[in-house]
Amino acid sequence: MEKEIILGRSGFYISFRSIFFEFMMKFGDKLQFQRGPFEWHGFRNLFNDSVYWNMILEKAVHDYAENNSIELEQSQNCIAATLAGSGITAGNPDYIIGWWTNFEEVTLDSGIYRLFRVEHPFTRDDMRTIFSLLKNLCPDIVSDIEVADRSYAAAITLQHLRTNSLKRKNKNNDLKYTAIYSHLEKQITQIMKNAEMFRVNSVYKINVSSDVEPLIIFENYRDFIETDK
Repeated sequence: MEKEIILGRSGFYISFRSIFFEFMMKFGDKLQFQRGPFEWHGFRNLFNDSVYWNMILEKAVHDYAENNSIELEQSQNCIAATLAGSGITAGNPDYIIGWWTNFEEVTLDSGIYRLFRVEHPFTRDDMRTIFSLLKNLCPDIVSDIEVADRSYAAAITLQHLRTNSLKRKNKNNDLKYTAIYSHLEKQITQIMKNAEMFRVNSVYKINVSSDVEPLIIFENYRDFIETDK
């Protein structure tokens, strides 16, 4: 409510997350990032580690389905339920499934990238629990639990970097990124000039689905054809 949404000339919503990502992929190759004992040379490496946990969850769903000869939907429901009951902060299986299914795709010359809606679990311990459970379910996909800490640190670092780029008061705390922030600010200003601003006055839910008659299974479709004639 009372928030302004940036719209492009076509009337579609413009995501700052995608704007920031495209910009950093272009100008952030020479930057060095650090958080605790972890370092990343270049934004691409930081991003890859930040989404590693999302990607490993998706891979676990496929591997678990294959190893147990079950459908993908059943596999993801099983993994989500196991995670929900593990004591992590997130306790809703449907929300957990969104960790690897809810994303925005950005297409660049170098490929197609996924910007996941949920960038990290609530705590570092949650991340460790997730990787530990995945290691038990699919031992081949997790070689070292330490990657959980690295992925969590990368996600937090990227999130703070993007948030601080919008807050002038915090820019003095990241002097090594001053040039990047300045360049990014100019780009955003230019986008704003060519965009329309839509202010949200009210929000309400609508039902976008409706019940339909179920499909009928015919054991012998030829009987149905003859009857129809």
